[in-house]
Amino acid sequence: FADFGCVGIGDETIKLQAALTYASTNSKAIVDYSGKTYNYSTTLNVGAIELIGNFTLNSTSTAIVNITGELTEVGYITVAVAAGASTVTLSSVAGLAADDLLILWNSVPSSYSPHRANYYDGEFVRIANVSGSNVTMQSNLLTGYVGTSAQKVFKSSGIRVLIDGPSFTGSGVFALRVQYADNVVVRSELTRISTFEAALSINKSYNVLIEGGQYYTPYDASGGGYGINVSNSQFVTVRNVDAYGGRHAITSGGDAESGSVPCRYLCIENSILTNNPASGIYNADFHGNTIDSYFKDCTIYGRIGLAGENVSAINCTVHSWPNSAVGPLNTHEIVGGKIWFKDCTAIVGSGSTAIEIYSNVSSVLTANISKPYQVVIEGLDAILNASVVQLVIAYENSGEANEWSLSDFRIRGNVSGLTRLVQYILTAPGIDASRICIENPQFDVSPYTLIVKTGTLLTNTRFTFPTFIGSNVNGSYTKFSDGTMLCRLDYSVEATDISAAFLGGFRTGGLTWTYPQAFITPPVVSITADDATCFSGSISTASLIDVIFFLTAIASQTAATRSAHLVAVGRWY
Repeated sequence: FADFGCVGIGDETIKLQAALTYASTNSKAIVDYSGKTYNYSTTLNVGAIELIGNFTLNSTSTAIVNITGELTEVGYITVAVAAGASTVTLSSVAGLAADDLLILWNSVPSSYSPHRANYYDGEFVRIANVSGSNVTMQSNLLTGYVGTSAQKVFKSSGIRVLIDGPSFTGSGVFALRVQYADNVVVRSELTRISTFEAALSINKSYNVLIEGGQYYTPYDASGGGYGINVSNSQFVTVRNVDAYGGRHAITSGGDAESGSVPCRYLCIENSILTNNPASGIYNADFHGNTIDSYFKDCTIYGRIGLAGENVSAINCTVHSWPNSAVGPLNTHEIVGGKIWFKDCTAIVGSGSTAIEIYSNVSSVLTANISKPYQVVIEGLDAILNASVVQLVIAYENSGEANEWSLSDFRIRGNVSGLTRLVQYILTAPGIDASRICIENPQFDVSPYTLIVKTGTLLTNTRFTFPTFIGSNVNGSYTKFSDGTMLCRLDYSVEATDISAAFLGGFRTGGLTWTYPQAFITPPVVSITADDATCFSGSISTASLIDVIFFLTAIASQTAATRSAHLVAVGRWY
């Protein structure tokens, strides 16, 4: 910037804009390791650019740094084409050539999902060749198009952007916005001082890497503020960042402008994500136009919200804030596919009033699920407080085929409030889950109700557990994975006579064995007497928690120590 007279004193908007325009027009990089802060008061607009160094661009107003290419409407798809095809027929191919980046956009509101009008279907594609009105892509289509004027085609100028090192601060809508770009690398520290929008905005761009740096947008009472906002973009990786947003540290989503296709292949990795407890909303947030995307190896302070189609959280540690009334793991605008929480640690804040670890938020949102879906919670390590009464609460009122799985999970912390594992609530026009599975818990689940079902006749449940072995003062127990439980007790009682006449012999008064674990139906109980102390034994009444039995002899016996071996066989689930 020094070549254009910038010295880091006062308002240097004109000089900064001149430098950016020259570098972009002439394919030059701006390299500046002066460490200076350059102030500007009017938005700096630039196309393809490389900014390298340790300088800071600081907005003294609501101005932003706006790195933008162009989006040009070409025509529309004239012939219906299915997902998996690679060639489309267009109303015009003027100006198109191999390697051009296109956006195919279904402009019908809610064409991707009914959750919101601006959730349009579509995708980015790159041209392989053009022949007449037929355009063949370098990859197969991810979605289908009916072939009308609503299936619009745009050409993105696909500018290249490299931001390596500089910082951006200010109080505008964004500190830095990048849009209509192809091949973007951002390694920076961006701070917004005002609220509502984002420190960094990536809009309608393709092939983006955001690596390292801090991204900060504070919170105000309006509930706004995003650290990083990714809108209508495809192939975006965010890695090793420290992001704070008053509302969301990282969010996906989009607008209602031309080319507003779903976010696809958004990968958030090895990052620290934080929001403000006052926001009352999930911090790490995919919106319902997000497809084939994940959070992985992230530490998240302030809940996670998965939405869209085929989205996941893998090996993440997720905290809910102490004031939160909702658990750490959430889904909201589900569209369909597999929603997967894999090997996550979920920590409920000490003052949280949340009654669950996972919820799908509300029946208002679940009503708009438009494709078959499955929710899989696998390898969960849940750290509870006393307010948690269940691990999973699931609403179903979409009418779409659904299934649920909770497997390889464990609980820690204060588990005193826990009473059940899964609550499944079915309301019209919902349909029963094709199955609900609770498999391989890493603790004895018998003290808890496995599933509480409301409004459903669901019978297709599957439980697969390891064998649990334990003992207490009432004997030993073995809980087998098929639901069978075997309880044993080597019984001994002192100073007991066998003197009550019974069927030509004699017996003791009624004796009680409280099982070491309760059964869910009365078990079958057998007794084997110790020949040295009594002749035999008999069972009177077996309940879910205990049995009354007698020891017998042929002749009346005075008080002595009596011994017997008791076995109860029944079911623990």
